[in-house]
Amino acid sequence: MCWLNGKKTPIFSVALLLAAVICSIVSCGYYMPPIPPEDLAPEGVRNLKVDLTEKAVIFSWNSSEKDLRGKPLKDLKGYKVYKAKLEYLEETLLDEDRFEKIADLKDTHLETLRKLRKKAEAKGKSTRKLKAPKEETTFSVKDTKVEKGGIYIYRIVPYNTELESEKAAVFRITFFGPKSVVERIS
Repeated sequence: MCWLNGKKTPIFSVALLLAAVICSIVSCGYYMPPIPPEDLAPEGVRNLKVDLTEKAVIFSWNSSEKDLRGKPLKDLKGYKVYKAKLEYLEETLLDEDRFEKIADLKDTHLETLRKLRKKAEAKGKSTRKLKAPKEETTFSVKDTKVEKGGIYIYRIVPYNTELESEKAAVFRITFFGPKSVVERIS
């Protein structure tokens, strides 16, 4: 027993009151600073490969898995592939207007992964090591509108609901079929 307001009160009541005060102080609305939308954009594509045939340029890659902060992606809509033809080799700076979109591929692997996790959780299983099926994480684009001796810049850009990633894969290709000159710019 202890004294509180001139009355005998059990210690339990005092301890409960003290715990309530401490909890209200500790859990008082702390918020993290807002995350800029551009930080939530997808990282660049992974395992990007360029194949060349007599009449085509073929890009293949795997899905982005992280955002620009290095955290697992929560939003990924797909990939846009842009192309611009250069007039001469030294020309490098291009206006966005000079690029034409040659492909827009939808990426559904995150939605599939969410469904797989939900099923695993319902069965009481671990979700940590789940992965989307390979066919949903592998992409390719074939460009057959190329001319021998033509100089092209390609941009492969992942995007989410908000915006396109600044981590585009950019290539300059001087096309000569299988013996083309391929330079990765970024």
